Amino acid sequence: IAQGDYESALRLAERVIEINPEFLYDEDPIAHVYVAMERWQDGVKRYESIPPARFNRPNFELAICYARTGQIARARDILEKLEKLAQQRYVDHTHIAAIYAALGDNDRAFAALDQAFQDRSARVYAPRFYPWLVPLREDPRFVELENKIARSQLPQSAEVASRSFDKSIAVLPFDNLSDDQANAYFAVGIQDEILTSLARVAELKVISRTSIMQYKAGAG
Repeated sequence: IAQGDYESALRLAERVIEINPEFLYDEDPIAHVYVAMERWQDGVKRYESIPPARFNRPNFELAICYARTGQIARARDILEKLEKLAQQRYVDHTHIAAIYAALGDNDRAFAALDQAFQDRSARVYAPRFYPWLVPLREDPRFVELENKIARSQLPQSAEVASRSFDKSIAVLPFDNLSDDQANAYFAVGIQDEILTSLARVAELKVISRTSIMQYKAGAG
């Protein structure tokens, strides 16, 4: 999905369900690919065929599909249930943000992402990976969120964190030129080592890795 190879993703998702028809994580694998492909009606049909009891919370991705197929009342009903549940126990606010994004309410979507950041949600740390956040990418606040995430992971003092930088650097992704595809992990590791070293330079702002993945070989 992250590479945009949706047909391969769909084949893999179908294989997962073939192996275990009841496999479910946060999303149904097949419906999740439908969402990435913007096959909203197929997503609705797929999710409505799964017993709601299989989910441990209101189905946020079904709400996205409802919103995208004009079933706004149904989408808002799921959103309301999720927000009420969040008052009782932990709910990943990236899911709430995704519904608001599908409804076109960017202000509330970014408020939910800020809450996810405060909660240290695992998903908010890679916002470009998730297809439900695509509607927010053109909003300047999306890059601001990525920069905030990047700064939060740097080993630096409060004084450095609050400083306005006039020098910045981006470390572009390394390409694996080896015939051994396992070396791709080595290439990523080298980039991480360089980023970590540069982050220790007090006068330098290091651009977040997620912001420069568009320059990866083979990308647009």
